[in-house]
Amino acid sequence: MSENEKKPTDENRHKIELDEWEEIVGEELPQTSQAFGKFISSEKLLWDVHFGPTEIPPGESVALTEHPQVLFRGKKMIAFADDDAALDDLCMQAFFVGKKSQMPMHVEPISFRRIAKGMTAEEICPGVGRGIENGFDTVDKALSLTISVINRGSVPRVARLLVMGIAVR
Repeated sequence: MSENEKKPTDENRHKIELDEWEEIVGEELPQTSQAFGKFISSEKLLWDVHFGPTEIPPGESVALTEHPQVLFRGKKMIAFADDDAALDDLCMQAFFVGKKSQMPMHVEPISFRRIAKGMTAEEICPGVGRGIENGFDTVDKALSLTISVINRGSVPRVARLLVMGIAVR
């Protein structure tokens, strides 16, 4: 698999191999499992939550909200943009599970360029000291995930994000 094929995109995200998932979510998976929506064990599923595509006007911020409808713990976030300049213009300024922020207070927005490489919960929330190395807070069926994205550029940009992790039934 080439380097570009390893990056999850709308076109190839279902082709990610199990070793890639192990790297992404930080857990060893049985070799008999298939990625995305297949059982890892009797209770855990590989799960991904998509945000966007959403066009964001210049100088404005937009809250992207999704409702996973499962018990979900995100492990890694990846950002996508239409072109290289958009990676610099778009920034994540907040991330919430329900009403609880997943980012430290008074932190600078994180550029899509950094998130495009994939960021774990620990990288997004350094030093918060609440066991974040295990993933973001758990989303239950009634909660939502909300990501606030700002466009610092001078032209409209399209934002797309993917939060990957584990769902429990």
